[in-house]
Amino acid sequence: MTIGGELDGLARISRFAEAFFNQGMNKSIDFNLNIPVYVVPGMTHMQFADGDVPILVKTSDLTPTISTDDAQTQVALIVADFVS
Repeated sequence: MTIGGELDGLARISRFAEAFFNQGMNKSIDFNLNIPVYVVPGMTHMQFADGDVPILVKTSDLTPTISTDDAQTQVALIVADFVS
């Protein structure tokens, strides 16, 4: 499974499009698994974590349009749904 933020300044949306292709849309690969790709609207790279923001993230990440609590709740719901 791949989960990304729409406003991730380090792993851009094009990486998630690539994951979508490689994890299921690429018909030349025989995948017998459902390997979903999720993009959380308004979420950034750092909203996956808490704590001090590394310098690379500070300089490269975009500005979120949702709160960190909302972002982490959405990720938790996606993971819980996938695991169950």
